[in-house]
Amino acid sequence: EKFLHCVAALTLKSKPGAKYAYSNVGYDLVGVLVSRTAGTSYEAFLKKELLVPLGMESTGVDLGGNPDARRRLVQGEAFNGFGWSRTWPWLLLDPTGPGTAGASGNIFSTLEDLHKWNQALHGGRVLSPPTYSRLVTPALDDYGFGVGIEKSKDGTQWIWHNGSITPMGWSSFVAYIPSKDISVVGLANRSRHSSHVMRATRSLALAALGEAVDSPILKDPADQDLAVAMLF
Repeated sequence: EKFLHCVAALTLKSKPGAKYAYSNVGYDLVGVLVSRTAGTSYEAFLKKELLVPLGMESTGVDLGGNPDARRRLVQGEAFNGFGWSRTWPWLLLDPTGPGTAGASGNIFSTLEDLHKWNQALHGGRVLSPPTYSRLVTPALDDYGFGVGIEKSKDGTQWIWHNGSITPMGWSSFVAYIPSKDISVVGLANRSRHSSHVMRATRSLALAALGEAVDSPILKDPADQDLAVAMLF
């Protein structure tokens, strides 16, 4: 309720559908809507409808009270202006409280599980054909219904999204290349911004696919601790 009251007090920056602006709050509201409609917690809904059926055993939601998940989390590191320091060993708090992330970014996962997700999402196991079409159809600023859609220099289409919890040091990039049926996943626990992980992961993927890479792939020290997988 606190979260909803905070959102209700905000003023829209533009008329819906008139201008693109990424909003974590929008995803958090979707999470609240899912929870209320299903009559269960957001985590319980994900497990029942998606994670368990898709075999994503190493994926879940940590609301601050999941000891097993907390033990399995990779320690994040954040840049403090002078060097890298370990962040606090907790993920997220109650997503219904103001100032905390809900459905916009409280999921932990692995390279292998995110590959399973890509295969299921783009293989027709998650959405109906009409809904999937809306998901991957570019709208404002080449953004679909929750994913970015763009083409590389050779015309290859990428369907992707990145994300980060900057104070915790965690960043991610997940992409799917339809023409090659390839999943590209990059995860890092040391990064100033998700753009670092996105740039490095894309560059590694392009190099593996035989395309020219203009700049050094791991130029920034923050990219050195990057875990990347290309799965076919």
